[in-house]
Amino acid sequence: MNRRDRGPRSDRQDRGRDPDPVLPLPAQTTLSYREGVRPVNVGLLFDRYFRFGAGWKLGEVNRESIKKLNCRGLIRHLRANADDPDWRELSESHRCRWEAAAVANGATVFSMQPEWRFVVGVGRKTALEAGLTFNRPWGFPVVPGSALKGLARSVALRELAAELGVIEGNRGDFLQKLQEWLEAGLHPADGERPQEPRAEECLPGPASLRTELSLHLQTVNRFRRVFGTTRAAGQAVFFDAIPRGLPCLEMDIVNVHHPGYYQSEPGHRQPPADWEDPVPSFFLTVGSDTAYLFAVGWRSPQDSDGPDQEQAVSWLRQGLTAHGIGAKTAAGYGYFVPGGS
Repeated sequence: MNRRDRGPRSDRQDRGRDPDPVLPLPAQTTLSYREGVRPVNVGLLFDRYFRFGAGWKLGEVNRESIKKLNCRGLIRHLRANADDPDWRELSESHRCRWEAAAVANGATVFSMQPEWRFVVGVGRKTALEAGLTFNRPWGFPVVPGSALKGLARSVALRELAAELGVIEGNRGDFLQKLQEWLEAGLHPADGERPQEPRAEECLPGPASLRTELSLHLQTVNRFRRVFGTTRAAGQAVFFDAIPRGLPCLEMDIVNVHHPGYYQSEPGHRQPPADWEDPVPSFFLTVGSDTAYLFAVGWRSPQDSDGPDQEQAVSWLRQGLTAHGIGAKTAAGYGYFVPGGS
């Protein structure tokens, strides 16, 4: 949906510095952009409407200042439209459609708040050289369900390993072998032993480990029912997480303190030195003021197994609070806390 921009004139001032923006778009679309028509879809702006000066070439213009200009322009656009009726209607419609789909799949819906900032999809190639995942039809920043399933699955795998008393020193090899074994077999019936791994797939550790696994058959079976195996799909459905209301985007920065060292060829590394100038790199994040809705459904709602679905929700909650989601979790990004209701 396009309409004439009614936002603050600061964006026009930026256009004054860049009177002939170069856009990766058809000529007619670029002409409409110059005349002040802006798409409401923020994801579309992020993917297609970042500006670069006419005749821009590497070395002629400060690449970092252009990235900063584009980040600020996108944030201003979002804030300027926060009270616009069209924008709010779009946000409300998006949330209602999502909730209807969750209810239809018997999903458990809950809300959580970012503890600080988070960024998912930073590895995507964009004009900023750092990505952010948006829902394409509506343009809101989302957390893909595949990422949430992977996070919950990692928590479940570690929980099973803890039940088995895994030695910390062998944890990496054990988790990988355990993962392969759990995924290899069909879902066993209640009371039935899981498939034995082939000799070359035997798990590391004491010979009694498989016997120990049989004592934790309930947890093993639950893991397979929730997440599936290579032969059968898991029953849990992890929905994309969406903003509860209008999202808040914030600009962040990372500095490469020794660009000469990292950009030089292997074998001819330039030693890192204190006189090098840090090169700032700007990127977008989702701010802590944006509450998110999460949902875990069941593939066949009429056959929903309450305890298994509740356990899947618990694994996801634990992952969001204790492990974080997205990039830079070691620096404090991506952790969530209960709230936003």
